Amino acid sequence: RVLPNKLRPESYGTLGGFAQINSKDVVGLTSSHVIRQDVDAYVKNGDTMIKLGKCTLVFVPGPESLADFALIDVDEQLKERCRKPLVDDENEPKNAIIYCGELDQICPAIVHKNGATTGMTQGTIVQSLNYREFLGDRETHSVLLVEDLGENKFSEPGDSGSLVFQNSLSASQSSIEVLAIITGRYKEHGVKEESRYIMCSDMKHICENLEERGIRLQFFENDDSTGN
Repeated sequence: RVLPNKLRPESYGTLGGFAQINSKDVVGLTSSHVIRQDVDAYVKNGDTMIKLGKCTLVFVPGPESLADFALIDVDEQLKERCRKPLVDDENEPKNAIIYCGELDQICPAIVHKNGATTGMTQGTIVQSLNYREFLGDRETHSVLLVEDLGENKFSEPGDSGSLVFQNSLSASQSSIEVLAIITGRYKEHGVKEESRYIMCSDMKHICENLEERGIRLQFFENDDSTGN
């Protein structure tokens, strides 16, 4: 869990993972509606609240993009502890890359996320043609939808900020591919029933915007990746 206020532990989101930017700075990843820019971020370790760092950059949904993303600059004394690779759906450390292909080419791929509320769950990517009509081009280039799988919900409140990934299709399966970061359950206009869709910000789109600002994001390598 990541919290913007250590005095309100009931208000939390998910720390999606750690990465490095420009091969040096260690950052935590979450959503901008979880933590605002220039706000300190806390994580819970047992019964203790630890200051992780400060949110230094956000992408807030707006007229040109629905990307919902935040970078937390990890405090100096915690950086070495946070140089951790991402984990797969079996909680095994893996190398990770941003998926840069066309999402419609892998539909209906099964994807996973590990959230602070619901833990590890899986869902299926929805083909963009199915939601382009009610989202429009602005949204379909910056977000994607993941559908609940069966009766199990892919995400619940508190899971915002979770990274959405698929296992590598390579024979070794030594890596995972990160597709998106969770925003929250999609609210269909004029529909009272709860949607089966989770809106997620496309990580390829986010990384392209970061690179325009001179920021290159990379996940930490799994030192044991040669063994699997």
